Amino acid sequence: MPPKRKTLTESLEQSEAHEDAPQKPPPSFGGALSKFVFSTTTTAGGDGGSGRTTRSSTRTVSTARVVAARPKPAAKPAKPAAATATAAEKPKDEDTAAGSTKKKKKRRAPSVYAPPSTYAHLSPIPDALAPNLIVLFIGINPGLTSAATGHAFAAPTNLFYRLLHASGCTPDRRVAACEDQGLPGRYGLGHTNLVGRASRDAGELSRAEMVAGVAELREKVRRWGPEAVCFVGKVVWETVVREGTGRGVGKMWEWGWQEGAAAEGWRVGCRVFVVPSTSGLVAGYSWEFKRELWTVLGDWVQERRRVRGKVVALKTEEEE
Repeated sequence: MPPKRKTLTESLEQSEAHEDAPQKPPPSFGGALSKFVFSTTTTAGGDGGSGRTTRSSTRTVSTARVVAARPKPAAKPAKPAAATATAAEKPKDEDTAAGSTKKKKKRRAPSVYAPPSTYAHLSPIPDALAPNLIVLFIGINPGLTSAATGHAFAAPTNLFYRLLHASGCTPDRRVAACEDQGLPGRYGLGHTNLVGRASRDAGELSRAEMVAGVAELREKVRRWGPEAVCFVGKVVWETVVREGTGRGVGKMWEWGWQEGAAAEGWRVGCRVFVVPSTSGLVAGYSWEFKRELWTVLGDWVQERRRVRGKVVALKTEEEE
């Protein structure tokens, strides 16, 4: 018997009833994975069984192992070669060019003997002497600036007058080079040189003229009778010692007061103190070292002033 056909009205009613029924949500990603389930069950038959083995395994695939494929990030554009160059990769020519702007300090060539005619246009400077000085300072010879101005230790870089004041030899003020002739009357200090002629430095003097100056220096000291002499520079003192003993000062020699064998070559009778050269060309000793050494002499000078009852006059308002 042929199936009964549904009328149009029945079809519409069934369609409306289907739409009114609650709809199931679409399966989730985890629900979709639940379909991939494999079960394994093993039943082993004994001697009395059929002898066939049926294996059924159940394996659940973990959602943690399922990784969605991610698109690869787009590659970054390469930087230009000039932008990636580091400071270490700079060409040496650039470093050389940058360093070429710094001026290298040139070493001064050692001086050689210059005959007296070289500086014949410069006159010797006068000594600052008086009877019974406390200290007579002895330099090796006048420099070019001193010869040009007529005053001892006159070069702007020379530390002589600065050390005189710092040590207490001139306690009231720093004396200017142009006042060097007033040192004996005001402070009981004087100055002279081993060699009278001027030169750029001691390297332009001959050994013969330095030795010849020793006898004249001894005679000058005997005549004026200072309590002590201060040799400004080891070269001056060693020249005196070598001329008197035939040997140098020795390896154990020290700056300051010279006692015993160190003063053997002097043969005059007054005390001897030795300090490094105050010239600006001599930079082997620090200012602190020179000041401390000079202070030993300055303390002795002030003590001798107290014994003599000599008061150093303070600077007046007119002199300011």
